[in-house]
Amino acid sequence: MPQLCNINELKANTDACWNHRGDKFAVGAASGQVYIGTYNKELGLWFALPQDADRALHDGPVVSVKFDPLSSRVVASASADGVVIVSTCYVPEVDSDSKGLYG
Repeated sequence: MPQLCNINELKANTDACWNHRGDKFAVGAASGQVYIGTYNKELGLWFALPQDADRALHDGPVVSVKFDPLSSRVVASASADGVVIVSTCYVPEVDSDSKGLYG
């Protein structure tokens, strides 16, 4: 069972959730960024990347992140700036089939 997760965030992580299969997670941060994480078998750890590497998704801290409960291919994020963003979080290694956890 993996015990380590890497998120390159300079501010606090404010909310997190797992998808329904348990093979992907989302993290919202005080910086306004949303991270999507998956398990990396080669590194042996969970690794999260930002939704948009060039800029934060929100202008304020993210207060909630939730996956689409059916497919886990989209994530909704709400922030203190009063905006809700629904964006894709499709990860081919995880979402292209239904191998399951660590698959």
